[in-house]
Amino acid sequence: SAVATFTTLSTVSTLSALTLSAGTLSPSFASGTVSYAASVATGTETITVTPTATQAQAAIAVRVGTGDFVSVTSGTASAGLSLGLGANTVQVRVTAQDQATQTTYTVVVTRRAPPTVTTPTSASITATGATLGGDVTADGGAAVTERGVVYAVTSANADPVIGGADVTKVAADAAGTGVFTKAVTGLTAGTAYSFKAYAINTEGTSYSAVATFTTLSTVSTLSALTLSAGTLRPSFASGTVSYAASVATGTETITVTPTATQAQATIAVRVGTGDFMSVTSGTASAGLSLGLGANTVQIRVTAQDQATQT
Repeated sequence: SAVATFTTLSTVSTLSALTLSAGTLSPSFASGTVSYAASVATGTETITVTPTATQAQAAIAVRVGTGDFVSVTSGTASAGLSLGLGANTVQVRVTAQDQATQTTYTVVVTRRAPPTVTTPTSASITATGATLGGDVTADGGAAVTERGVVYAVTSANADPVIGGADVTKVAADAAGTGVFTKAVTGLTAGTAYSFKAYAINTEGTSYSAVATFTTLSTVSTLSALTLSAGTLRPSFASGTVSYAASVATGTETITVTPTATQAQATIAVRVGTGDFMSVTSGTASAGLSLGLGANTVQIRVTAQDQATQT
């Protein structure tokens, strides 16, 4: 008979090239390497892959995640593959001409996102300072280049952000992820503040939930002072600290009723050189014994900061 020929089926199931519409393969493509990574910006919602088969009769299909494989013509771009924020597994399956031999190339495409920031914290609160912080729990696939806190007087801005009205930004000493704290100073005593932790990467700025704290008061004055007997001279005034009063010879004890200007201040009283005794603001003290003649009654007011006294 005449001579005839045939060719056995190929078992080659590799790619000779693989490119992405966004991002760069790491490591660089090599036919024998099947695992890769790539990173794309947060705005990249879809991606295409262009695989080229080493052997022309091989068939190629692609998918993202656990979706169905979709055929792709060698050397042409696939249909768009949807990307969620974070890691997305793209698989490129090459089936050899023999329909039995397969190779699957995997590309983990990370769609970057702004950082994740949680847990705003406040501690070591004084009259003029506090230690504030937060927790950067994820970098979003891009290095966190700055983190810190923003704060404002609550009455001026209860939802502080960078660049907002009356907002102060204080960067932490180090960037990156994890828990951090930062001391802030120059605050106003007895004032409510709102604050957030923040973190920045190439994809944007993220904030924790808003939290609040109040600096300690330095107010150590009284708003009222009365005696159970006698009349204060001069009449009571918050800024006046020295008074006199006169009682009858039969008055052997006296009580004082001091009222603090600031609710968190504490009050104590004594007569002469005796021990100071605590008094609740707005209520009468225990009886103070009076001897004949002059008796010195002292009312000590300690501010919430535990340092300021009158």
